[in-house]
Amino acid sequence: MYEELFAIRKACKHMHLPGCLHFQALLHLLHHLRCYSPQALTYYRNVTKSPLATMLQEAGHAAVDPSFIWFCNLLFGDCDDSRSTGYHVGLIQGGLINFSSFVPNPIAASSCESETNTMTVAVMASRQSVMIYCDLLYGNQERPSTVPMFTNSSSGIAATRNQRVTSMSCHIAR
Repeated sequence: MYEELFAIRKACKHMHLPGCLHFQALLHLLHHLRCYSPQALTYYRNVTKSPLATMLQEAGHAAVDPSFIWFCNLLFGDCDDSRSTGYHVGLIQGGLINFSSFVPNPIAASSCESETNTMTVAVMASRQSVMIYCDLLYGNQERPSTVPMFTNSSSGIAATRNQRVTSMSCHIAR
């Protein structure tokens, strides 16, 4: 599922001035999607039997409720102008409800700062989805709820847990 989203995002980077190579890559991507349709929109009544729950158990996170979960990541220096690209994925009952790929603002001088900006955008998107979810299910969008969020950014996690800004975490030149 994520490979297809990554390929679509890469193809969208060249929409303003596509060439023959980009058109061939798009045809290849469309052929792949036709032959191997992604299972991203499969929702499970019993989410514990979903591939997402199996993945969480194999990763050692069996205690995490997989019914509403969020993932975020950052590709540092991915764009042509050396800017970073972040993305986040929201899943409910094992199916995709929210995906976004973006270039975080402001332009970060370090990977830690970029990762923190990406996690912040993902948290805001997850909160918006939780408000809609709680409003539909409970009629109260302000109902307290927790959304498990996974990222592979150890420096971003450390920066959000630390309340002080140090020279090691702020505007490190590449």
